Amino acid sequence: MGKKQAESLAKSLKERNIRKVISSPLKRTQQTAKAVSLYTKSEIILDRRIIETNHGVWECKRKNWIKKNYPGIFSMWQHKPEKVVFPGGEAFGDTVKRVNTFIKSTNWFGNVVLVTHDNIARIIICLAKNLSVNEMWKIQLDPAGISILEVKGVDGFKKLKSLRLNDVGHLENFQSNILIQAL
Repeated sequence: MGKKQAESLAKSLKERNIRKVISSPLKRTQQTAKAVSLYTKSEIILDRRIIETNHGVWECKRKNWIKKNYPGIFSMWQHKPEKVVFPGGEAFGDTVKRVNTFIKSTNWFGNVVLVTHDNIARIIICLAKNLSVNEMWKIQLDPAGISILEVKGVDGFKKLKSLRLNDVGHLENFQSNILIQAL
């Protein structure tokens, strides 16, 4: 399913005058970035600051397993994610800090495609909509959905504005069930 989603996404971006693709260095995001780059003829830049959160022992586990084995932390992840420290993994607050650093230090000139992971995208959208990161689960996002943000420099700071979220019109019948997917 992922390869079909990536190709469908890439085709939909073909005529958008994309200047560059910034991607997490993980394999699954690089596959999408390569598809987008192929169709848009744009360069790929890998950036570790937008890599997926290290979920520790939760990695590759389905949500029902996590709920059963870590009910307290899972509940906190649903309601106050900024306070979560994943067992054997990363503090989510550290993820938020590195994403903020990424936003502030990246050159956003022109149309840029960002290929990253669900919770990284949620952090960025929360910043754009002036929401607390603890509200990130209120945002509807699908794998390979297109969200368009505007980045402006204001008084030496980067200001994000949400223009469109989670456009999935290009995905046809390639949508996944994110309610059960593994982390």
